[in-house]
Amino acid sequence: MKMVKTGLISLMLVFILGLNGYSQGYYEWGDPFPLTDSLSDNSNPSMYLIYNTGLYMVWEKQIDSVSTSIFMDNILDADPPQEVLSANGVLYRNPQIMNANYYPNCDSVFFLIYETNENGNIDIYFKAYMTDGSFLPAEPLVTTPFDDYQLTVGQIDYWDGGGYFRDAALYIRNDSLFARNLMRDGWYIYFDDEDLIDSSFCSSPVALDNYVSYLKEEDGEFHIYHSSCNNSGNWGAPQVMYDSADCRNLDFSLHYGNLVWSAYKDTTWRIMTLDLFGGETYTYDIFKETPFYPAALGLIIGVKSWWGESWIATPFPENDLDEIFMTEWAGVSNFLNFSQSGTMNRNPHFFIGEPTNYCQYDYLVWESFRNEHWQIWASKIIQCAGSVDEIEDDQRFISTYPNPFVHETTIEFTLDSQSDVIIEVYDNKGTKVSSIANQSYDQGEHQLRWNTEGLPAGVYIVKIIVEGKIYSSKLIKKR
Repeated sequence: MKMVKTGLISLMLVFILGLNGYSQGYYEWGDPFPLTDSLSDNSNPSMYLIYNTGLYMVWEKQIDSVSTSIFMDNILDADPPQEVLSANGVLYRNPQIMNANYYPNCDSVFFLIYETNENGNIDIYFKAYMTDGSFLPAEPLVTTPFDDYQLTVGQIDYWDGGGYFRDAALYIRNDSLFARNLMRDGWYIYFDDEDLIDSSFCSSPVALDNYVSYLKEEDGEFHIYHSSCNNSGNWGAPQVMYDSADCRNLDFSLHYGNLVWSAYKDTTWRIMTLDLFGGETYTYDIFKETPFYPAALGLIIGVKSWWGESWIATPFPENDLDEIFMTEWAGVSNFLNFSQSGTMNRNPHFFIGEPTNYCQYDYLVWESFRNEHWQIWASKIIQCAGSVDEIEDDQRFISTYPNPFVHETTIEFTLDSQSDVIIEVYDNKGTKVSSIANQSYDQGEHQLRWNTEGLPAGVYIVKIIVEGKIYSSKLIKKR
């Protein structure tokens, strides 16, 4: 299925636009659709948006028991997928994309970074994708006599104050965690020397901004550690983030930056999230006897929300098959069968998608067993950035309760002084459905009831304008 790209994203009024509902409860997510064929095994997808260029997906395709190739597709155009790497008896695996188009006067678009055993052990190579649609020859990034694996890429631009942009490639060798930063010095683009971040019992690195988080084995359990990269490009000493339970399958929440993982608590495996900056943890009301493989998607940058307000997706058994289950809405604990495929599913991940109508799509991508092969499937949702004034005083933001609600909810806000206040509500298509207030209110706390009789169930956004400043909150009306 192909889509056509439109427009550029910009900051505007906070509201969340929706697609036609996939099933009861999922008012915002579109119907799942395949991204690859089902004629061979397709796995390990990674998706990356290059603005004004395309939404690129790279993945592995199984050739035979000892050979895998890497394919690429710009899913926003009508061109067929392109085979990038293939050789009999060689494994090309775990493809990742690192942005390269921010370099002035450089005709590279991105770097495809991947693992391969073409030298006998597992090494890491990269290929530059150019503006004319071609790839340059492969170059070694990490080649040692040992295996280098569990490659992950920090895909956020980082400005260090000295004229550099930096992304990082992170990987494991002999249970130690290493990094190589992509740097720019004037016109010179290069990967800097290898940095050792942690020297023992490390696995599962994930990267966001200038942070890397990872698992570290201690006394038979895995705990969560992290390190940060300073303005000089040096990685700091590892710090423990969570060591209260055995942890597995660590990942970041897209957009918000909290961690999500599976933890062994109360004799079962649970899903947990942790706010990197506030240090708070949250445990979801779902459990099983084996570890979860969770992925998380937060609200888009610019939306003021509590740290745990994320969609969580994970494989979960139903009728002896692993379907993709997902929280019914961002920030709630109840999980529903999202994939509803009647077959096995695995490996969910969230990715940033194409801009549209001043907003952008986010994708949930996973692997589904179809036609006796693993096929890559996806669903997407529209989210919109906003001009929320990110001040520290939470009392200036909207509080709503109950939320979710059935018929009526209370909207509460607090004013530091007498102010003119406008309160409006928008539906999931951006249409204003209610004007609750447009008047002056005294200093102090105010509560207003909003009755939704006659409105359908779904997601709504309440907007408060106070002396020219905009504050917003998401409302969920249940059936």
